[in-house]
Amino acid sequence: MTETKEPGDNYQKLKDPITVKVALNGKNLEVTASGVYEITGSYPSGYTIKVANYPKTVSIKVVKVEQGNEDKTLSGAEFELYNGPELVKSGTTDSNGVIEWKDLQVDTTYTLKETAAPAGYLMPSGTTKILIMNDGTVKLNGEALSQKVVDGIAEITVTNNPGVPLPSTGGPGAYLYTITGGGVMLLAGAVLLARRKRERA
Repeated sequence: MTETKEPGDNYQKLKDPITVKVALNGKNLEVTASGVYEITGSYPSGYTIKVANYPKTVSIKVVKVEQGNEDKTLSGAEFELYNGPELVKSGTTDSNGVIEWKDLQVDTTYTLKETAAPAGYLMPSGTTKILIMNDGTVKLNGEALSQKVVDGIAEITVTNNPGVPLPSTGGPGAYLYTITGGGVMLLAGAVLLARRKRERA
């Protein structure tokens, strides 16, 4: 048995034919088939063979939450999605802390990068590798999603720690401290020089 047309534009046609075997087991018939999702039924009422077609594309829903308090969603986080070096998607989480990107190809590895954290939160380090497999399932950094892909949408939760980032080494804070300290030293030197002049006079 061979599928000649896929059921809709967003589904892959079955690559391999389905082989159905009917065997007599005593007085009953047994039906087996290769590459199918499920066989139900019995002899003599009949059998139903359910065949799975995989999607061509998957949607990704990124949900931004506070670390340790995942009921609190965060708006205003900015993300970029790359396929290799190519930027393919970008966006900002909405009032529900969500970005949804559609039409992502299966058999593809994407890289998710947060480019701006919500106000009052720290930027997470690193990126997330998103592998969309041929059957539409999704892995994050090599691990399968804990939740299932529902209606072709994979939900990915990303957390942020609340806090204020410290100034980087050599940043404006460091320069201000250096300049201020130098100014104090110059002032102290000027006061000392003035005292010596008065003592000589």
